[in-house]
Amino acid sequence: QLDMADVGRALDPTVQNELAGLQSPTAFKAMQVFAYPAQQWFGFGFATQSLVWQLNPAGGGWSVFDGLFAGLSASAMGPDGALFLAKGQQAYQYSPTLWADNGTTFTAQWWAPWVAPAGNARWANKYIEVLLAPQPEQQATLKRYSNLDEGNPRVMELSVGGQPDYWDAANWDEGLFDNATGRDDIIRDHCVAEHLSFAFESITANPLRILGLKIHGIPER
Repeated sequence: QLDMADVGRALDPTVQNELAGLQSPTAFKAMQVFAYPAQQWFGFGFATQSLVWQLNPAGGGWSVFDGLFAGLSASAMGPDGALFLAKGQQAYQYSPTLWADNGTTFTAQWWAPWVAPAGNARWANKYIEVLLAPQPEQQATLKRYSNLDEGNPRVMELSVGGQPDYWDAANWDEGLFDNATGRDDIIRDHCVAEHLSFAFESITANPLRILGLKIHGIPER
C-alpha cells in the first residue's frame, strides 16, 4: 500500500539508471506500465524493481516497489479500476487494504531532503518528533544525516505508533491512556549542523503512514 510520496534525492540515481537502461530495445519491450487511480499513482516495472510516481496535494514524488513488483511479466487494469499483475505463471491483484507482499513482511522507507536554517545559521538540534497516523505499534529505525554527509548517519532505534488503551481494558502500569490521536514519538538527538536530512525505515506487516518529521531546536547566532 502506498499512501505518501517518497521525496528525496536518494532516489535520483535510481531513476536515472533505470531510464538509461531503456535505451536497450529488449529492456524497453519488457518494461511494464501500470496505474492505480484510486491512490493517484502510476508505475513502471523493471527487472529488479518498479518505480512508482504518486501525486498528492503537496506535489508528487518517486517511490520504489520491489518484491512482487520486481520482474513483472504483464499488467492489466480491470473495468472497476482493479490492478492485476503477473509474475512468472502467477497472477496477483493489488489490494489497498492488505499490508503485505504476498503474505510476507515488507520494508517501508521514507527519506527527507536536505534542510538548512534560514540566514546561513547552524542548527542546534535537540529532539526529533515522528508524526504518524494512528496505527499498530512497531519497531522502526531513524537515521539522521548532517552536513551533506550521506555515509555516516546517526542510527536511532525506536518504537512508533500504538493505539490508546481504554480505561477498563488495560492494566494500570501498562496501558497507554491517551486521546484518540495516539501519541507522538519523540527521540532525543543533540547535534549542531548546517544541513540535516533524515531516513525512516520499518520492516513490518502492519500499516505505516508517515505524516512527517518535526525537528526541535534553535538556530545558532
